[in-house]
Amino acid sequence: MYSNFFHPHYLLDFLFMAFLLFLWDVSGWGLLRILQVKPPAWLRPVYWWLGLGLAVFVFFISHFFLPFKSAVFIGASLVLALPWLPKYLSLPHRLPPSFKSSLLFILIWLPLLPLVFVKTSLPPYVWDEAVYHYVSPQVLSTQAVWHFRTLYSNLPRILETAFVGLFLLTRTYATARLLHFLIYFSFQMALFSFLKDRFRVPVAAVVILVLNYLLPHLVLESTLGYIDLGTTSFILIVWLMAVETALGKRVHPAIFSAFAGLAVGAKYNSLSAVLVAGVLYLSVLVKTRSLGFRKIPGYLVLFLLLGGYWYVKNWLVTGNPVFPFFFACKQGVCRESQSFFAWADPLGLRNIFPVISRLFYDFPLFSYLIVALIALSIYIRSKFTSLIILSSGLFMAEYLVLSAFAGFTLRYFYHWQILLWMLLTLSLIGIIKHISGIIPSRLTRIGLVFTGLIMAALSLKLLLPAYFSYLPGGKNYYQTRFAFRLVPVTDWILWLLPKTGPAVIWCESQGQPLTLVVKDPDLLWSTGETKYTVFLNRCRHREDFIAGQPRYLISAQSCPDPSQPPPTRVKDDSRMGELRQENYQLVCRSRQIVSGLYLVP
Repeated sequence: MYSNFFHPHYLLDFLFMAFLLFLWDVSGWGLLRILQVKPPAWLRPVYWWLGLGLAVFVFFISHFFLPFKSAVFIGASLVLALPWLPKYLSLPHRLPPSFKSSLLFILIWLPLLPLVFVKTSLPPYVWDEAVYHYVSPQVLSTQAVWHFRTLYSNLPRILETAFVGLFLLTRTYATARLLHFLIYFSFQMALFSFLKDRFRVPVAAVVILVLNYLLPHLVLESTLGYIDLGTTSFILIVWLMAVETALGKRVHPAIFSAFAGLAVGAKYNSLSAVLVAGVLYLSVLVKTRSLGFRKIPGYLVLFLLLGGYWYVKNWLVTGNPVFPFFFACKQGVCRESQSFFAWADPLGLRNIFPVISRLFYDFPLFSYLIVALIALSIYIRSKFTSLIILSSGLFMAEYLVLSAFAGFTLRYFYHWQILLWMLLTLSLIGIIKHISGIIPSRLTRIGLVFTGLIMAALSLKLLLPAYFSYLPGGKNYYQTRFAFRLVPVTDWILWLLPKTGPAVIWCESQGQPLTLVVKDPDLLWSTGETKYTVFLNRCRHREDFIAGQPRYLISAQSCPDPSQPPPTRVKDDSRMGELRQENYQLVCRSRQIVSGLYLVP
C-alpha cells in the first residue's frame, strides 16, 4: 500500500538529486553564456538555481496540456543542459570555486548535518506543508491539467512545482526537503564567498558560525515543506546584488532580472523585498548611465521566464496579477480570498523596536542595544560601514513600505532576521577592531574570549536540546527511527494522526478508490488532523459526499447518546456551530468501521 511512497532517503534518491543538481548547474551556466554576461564570482554556488527555474518553467507549461509526468521534469532538465554539456565539461571550473576553496565553510556545517539528514528524511508532518506545499499521490495521479479554483492554487509556486517533479521521480518528499535545504545551503555558500572576497575568510566564517549556531531554527526550517527559507535565500541574493552594485561592482541587469524573477515566483512576500532592491539597483544604474534602455524588454523576458510568469497566469485566470494577496478576483472563477495580515502583528514606526526584538529571540531591550551597536559601527567608519548602511537602508525601506498594508510574522521575514544578525556581527567585529587600537591588547583578548564564551554558551543552549531530542528518550526520537528505516510509513501515519490515521489506513487497504469526508470542525481547524489528505493514494478527500457513492465520514466526535443535543463550544462561530451539529447528527446515525471512521447510510 505505502511501500512505494514517503520512504526515507535511499542511495538512489541521493544519486538522482546529484544528477539533477549537475544538470541544473550546467543549464544555469549555459543561460549566462547565452546572455554573454560575467556574474560576480561569489554567485557561482547558485548558478544551479537558474537551471532549476528553467526546468520548473517547462514543467509548469507542460501541465496545461499533459498530466504530471516524471519524464517531463527530468527530460526538461536534461534537454536544457545537453547543448552546454561539452563546453561545460571542457572548462577548468566544472566545480564551483567555493567547493574547492571553502573547506572551512563545509567544516562549519558538519555538526549540523546529522540533524539535517534526519529532518530531510521524514514524510509530511507539519500542517501547512501537508495541506498546501506538498501534493498527495492521489492528486498527482488524477489531475489531468492545471486548475486554479482555490486560494492556494493562485499563489506563486516555483518551489512547490519543483517538489511535485521530485516526488514523481522518487515517490518521496525526502528529496523535496533536500532540495529546499540545498537552496539555503547554497545561499550561505554564496554569502560566505561574498564576505570572503570583501573582508577575508575569518569575517565570513564568523558570520556563518553566527547564522548557523545562534539561529539553528533556520537550518531546521530549511528542511520543511514550508518554502520560507527558499524564498529568503532568493531575496537575500537579490539584495546582495543590489548592494554589490551600489558599492561600485556593477552586477549585469540580466543577472539581476533573472534572480529577481526567481524570488517573486517563489512567494508573494518577496515582492516588497525585490521592489526596494530594484529601486536601489536601478537608481545606481541610472546615476552611472549604465542602463541600456533598449535592452529592458529582454530583461523583462528573463524576469518573466524565471518566475514572473506566475503573475501573468494570475492576470489571465483571475484578472488580477496579485490575487489573492491584494485586491479581488475579477474574472469570477475564484472560490475564495483571504486577508493575509489580519492575524499578524502590526508594523509601523512605533512598533519597529518590538519587531527587531522578535528577530532576536525577544530579549528585553535587546533591540535598542542592537541599533546602538550598528549606529556605533557606522560612526567609527569601519571597513564594514558602507555595507552596513546600504543593507540597513534596504531593511528600513521595506519595513516602511510594508507598514502601509502588511503585518509581521517571523517566518515571512527571515531575510530581516538573517540580515540584522549579519549586520550585528559585522558591527561587533568592526567595533572590536577599532577599540583594539585604543585599549591594551591584553584587555582586547579578554574581551574576545568573553564574547566567544557567551556565543558558545548561547549556541549550546539552543542546539543541545535539539540534538538530545533526536536521541533515545527524546521527544523526536521517533523521527530518528523513521529516518533509519525502523518505522514503516503506516506506523508513522498512525503516530502522526491518531484521529484520522486509522481511517486512512483502512481506506487505502480496500483496493478500490473511496471518498473520505470530514465535517468535524475540531479536525478541520483545531488539531491539524487534516494533514491526512497528503497520504491519500487510492482514496480521495472531498468536502461533501458524492451522490451514489458510499459515504465515509471521519470524525473525532462520537455519539454516546443520540437522544442528547450535540455538544457546543464557546469559541464556535456560526459556521463551526452548524458543522458541529451536522457532524453529530451524521455520526449518530452511522456505523463505525474503525476508530474515527463512520459509514453514513
